Amino acid sequence: MRLSTVLGIVMITIFSYPLFANNLVVGSKSNRSFPSLHGGFIATWDGRVVIFPSHIKDSLYKWDTYALRYESIKTNHLGEPDLMDQKIFSPLVTLDGDFGFDSLKNKLNAQNRMHLAIAPDPAFTLNPYPSDSKGKQTNDLASPFKTYRLFIIGTVGSLKNYVPQRSIPAMLAQSTAEIIVKNIGTDSAEVVSAKILAEGLPVRNGQNTEPFFGFEPTLSNDGRLVLWGGHPINGGIHFIMYSFNPTPKNNLTWSKPRHLTEMYWAHGAGALTEPIIDGVKFSDRYPIAKKQLRDAYGNIFAADDGYPGAYPWLSLDNGDLFCSTVSTFFAARRAGFSVIGSLTNYASRHIDGAINIARANVTGRADVWESTSEGKSLSEKYNALIDENGKLYGFNAFQRIMISPLLQIPSMWTPFVDTDDKQVLPFTNKKNTFGLLMSHSNRYVEVSLPEAADNNFVLSLPMNEAIRFNRKYLHIIAKHQDIKDWDDSYNVATYDPESTPDVSGLFQTGKLSNGAEFPFEYHEAVKKWKSERVLTDRSIGIEGNSIYFKPKSSITIATNPESLDRIKQSKELNISFFLRNYQSLKGESVFLWDKFLFLQLNDNDFTVKNYKDNNWKTILQTPIVITKNKWHHFSVNLSLKNIAFYMDGIKIVSMTTEPVTPAASKHIWLGPFTSKSTSTSALYSLDQVSISRVQRTTKEIQDFALINNSIVQKKFDEVNEAQVRLGNKLFHDPILSKDKSISCATCHVPSNHFMDGKAVAIGIDGKLGTRNTPSLFNLKKISHFMWDGKVDSLEAQALLPIENSNEMNLPLAEAIDRLKEKYLEDFKEAFNQEPNTENLGLALKAFQLSIVAPETSIDSGVLTEEQIAGRGLFIGKARCISCHMGPNLSDQVFHNVGAKPKSLLTDYGRELITRRESDRFKFRTPSLRFINKTAPYFHDGRFSTLEEIIDFYNDGGDIRDSQNELQPLGLNQQEKIALIKFLESL
Repeated sequence: MRLSTVLGIVMITIFSYPLFANNLVVGSKSNRSFPSLHGGFIATWDGRVVIFPSHIKDSLYKWDTYALRYESIKTNHLGEPDLMDQKIFSPLVTLDGDFGFDSLKNKLNAQNRMHLAIAPDPAFTLNPYPSDSKGKQTNDLASPFKTYRLFIIGTVGSLKNYVPQRSIPAMLAQSTAEIIVKNIGTDSAEVVSAKILAEGLPVRNGQNTEPFFGFEPTLSNDGRLVLWGGHPINGGIHFIMYSFNPTPKNNLTWSKPRHLTEMYWAHGAGALTEPIIDGVKFSDRYPIAKKQLRDAYGNIFAADDGYPGAYPWLSLDNGDLFCSTVSTFFAARRAGFSVIGSLTNYASRHIDGAINIARANVTGRADVWESTSEGKSLSEKYNALIDENGKLYGFNAFQRIMISPLLQIPSMWTPFVDTDDKQVLPFTNKKNTFGLLMSHSNRYVEVSLPEAADNNFVLSLPMNEAIRFNRKYLHIIAKHQDIKDWDDSYNVATYDPESTPDVSGLFQTGKLSNGAEFPFEYHEAVKKWKSERVLTDRSIGIEGNSIYFKPKSSITIATNPESLDRIKQSKELNISFFLRNYQSLKGESVFLWDKFLFLQLNDNDFTVKNYKDNNWKTILQTPIVITKNKWHHFSVNLSLKNIAFYMDGIKIVSMTTEPVTPAASKHIWLGPFTSKSTSTSALYSLDQVSISRVQRTTKEIQDFALINNSIVQKKFDEVNEAQVRLGNKLFHDPILSKDKSISCATCHVPSNHFMDGKAVAIGIDGKLGTRNTPSLFNLKKISHFMWDGKVDSLEAQALLPIENSNEMNLPLAEAIDRLKEKYLEDFKEAFNQEPNTENLGLALKAFQLSIVAPETSIDSGVLTEEQIAGRGLFIGKARCISCHMGPNLSDQVFHNVGAKPKSLLTDYGRELITRRESDRFKFRTPSLRFINKTAPYFHDGRFSTLEEIIDFYNDGGDIRDSQNELQPLGLNQQEKIALIKFLESL
């Protein structure tokens, strides 16, 4: 099956190589950037079409567009995507331009246009929709043409119907547009038509009010929330402003401009009366408004503080805002790219990685400008920055300006549809990944925020700078539109070289002292520029920035009491970090949790000590080999009686220890603070330091080590016809049950789409199971088996029901004896050997792999008008696509959807396998193939109809808490019916 036309359905398949212990490459998938041909300003919500301003002359621009041919992106021998290949971009087509008010090429009737934001036109449920070459909608999903209908808010200097009465930088104007693309989702995609559909109208909050003035707007995906760079005294560019429109597309019903920091109080969860949108609270529709915003240290922004920034982009799920926060050497806020919102615990987070390769200011000033000789020299130096492979980062790579979002995974707008083939993008092996095209640097960058999806971290230090906001200057600038002193503006948001923030959500800021320094300070970037005109401003780490440690230097962390409490409750932990040494290490301290744990390094051994009976006792000491000037990853798993040590993703040793009990200590120190070295240079650097309240799996540790080991589509062994025939016989034969009363086919009934139609399975003697029987269609596309992911191979899963006391209740040894009596020749034909446990599983696997879902309406490519509307809801408002993606309509991930346990016999789901509280009530996403034929639904069969399921999701689940991944949908009755009709086509 190939759902190439169901927009937004994609396998979350991270770029990967086969994994072999002898050729692991540490750091091979760091958060790097890659140059691209165009610096995109904004992309459609599916990442397929990019629109950006092209310069005409003077201050005049046009808006050009192209189709991104994702399928044409190739990789080199290192697995890096080649985004300089012109084949991945279709020829440019002009959407609109500054050609004079009476020109046919100026449909917006605007002058001095620049930045623009787009959202799906709310008048269209399915967007883009299948169409003919002229944009007329059709029900034929196989049509080569797709039409995007856009709602646009752009920045312009003037409109034909409104000329400002005073000098202003720019104002916001809205319109609609249409872009028709041929062969979208293929390597021949191209834009065939692009046009503005309506004259531009000024964005206002009333007929007689001024338009909103400012720059760089960004829109929520429903077109009702706009954010931009502006000032509450209409004009200026210092702060992120917002406005909400209860009436979509009405240019006069926008709320008055407010600070982003006011949103929680004025419209969000803190408002006296929170707006309701289609039956959904404002803060559920726009999660960025659920909590008050904070800085990196956990301090709450007051409503009137304002949030300084420029070039904002609101994530496609409306939960997080990306923007530049720090002024560069020529005053504009084009450095310190940060994110704030639901994935950062509502704290401002300076992004570690290739997106922030430099601080972009070694002058200590903000009024140098590019037009000065020093500014020109600086630009040349910054543009010459190279990565660790000697490659240029790209022109203006030090500037963080506009971005085009191409990826947000997971997301209701997950882009890049279609096959189960290995995907080139995303290349970052982490959860909560955003793929962005950066302008003007012409780079593709991926930003990952995995901590939000994994609440097992009790400390996470990316080892980059915090952004420090000066409250004094914030209040001054917030109250005055025009600030003549550039230093005031510059000092609103600056880098903090004395701190490194904790992104675990516990706000345990690390304090640098005694010679622990970021590369900027260690390499004396300011001094070398002033004295020698040599530029040493750049991040140097395994992933983004890192910290250098001279002898006796340290980072001190005052832990949140909750950190130790969580570890005491879980009775286990993991410590992971990268280290690169520059000198010989002689028993150097690396990590000390006072009166608890002590980690030391020599050139040839690694030591872990536990504080017990008022003394440090060695619980592990193992030989290692460290290569000088190379990043190595170290990881320690520790429980009450066991310890395991990994280096570069490989388990070096695992052993039992004396009981280890965490002490009630507050402080953690990182660094060679016990060093006896007299050197004045750094002994080593540290990066990506973390403590978890759980022991990490080998795969997780290899993920931490940035090793290419992501789960890719499974490659199943070839099976022959004899194996399939044998598996078919065994599947239907009750010989595999204790009393020979039931077979696999008793629960997986072939005539009933391999389901039994019961809430939970029934085994021998009428024993009730605990979970619903899943269908067996398209198992080749499944990477985890069982509702809780107990096994990851089909042959292992096939054996479990045989021995399960509530199902077939037959010991495998006895089963093999029975098979030797009845199927000896069949096994010899299929496997050239007698029956055994291994080939029994392989035979059942072979037959089950042959079970392929028959074609349905979605496969034929022709849907009814109501199903087309339902498809639009599936990938949009109903958010089904967040989990039900890929050819098999399942992301193969485990989710907590807030389902209240049915009985006192609580099923804890994935937690039963991982023993992690964070996995409680998580179950694997089931396939939706033949969903209308495979009732009842959910792991416990609690729902009998699709109507019940949709009502459950529409309400946001039974339990509304931080662990529930749902949010209310606001579907009306007509939309529910349309969604059901589409589900019936699957």
